[in-house]
Amino acid sequence: MVASGLPECRDDHAEAVAEFALDLLDIVSRFNTSNRKAPQLNRPPIAVRAGIDTGPAIAGIIGDKKFCYDVWGAGVDGAVAMEQDGVANRIHVSQSAANRLAGLYHMDLRDRTAATKPARTAAGAKV
Repeated sequence: MVASGLPECRDDHAEAVAEFALDLLDIVSRFNTSNRKAPQLNRPPIAVRAGIDTGPAIAGIIGDKKFCYDVWGAGVDGAVAMEQDGVANRIHVSQSAANRLAGLYHMDLRDRTAATKPARTAAGAKV
């Protein structure tokens, strides 16, 4: 999980996460291409799914014996839903994130019959 704008707020939090997700897809694609060029390694391809949402969140350290930093909130829940219903090697964006990113990236409306929740997918081309 990646969170942007924590612990300090930043105006470009949605763009920062979108850029991170695009970079991640690019790295995975290059890794898979290099593996295809070396079949003797017999490595299976890697697939990733990314979900982006915007919204309020709260973060803190939890645990009594083993401590963990965790983040909760509507934005986290929305991103998880986008990722879980997502297609591999695509970036799935909630409506609120799509509104925030409009005009910055090319986004295609995803077929709503393919998911339990409507989603938008970022194709990765900057406008």
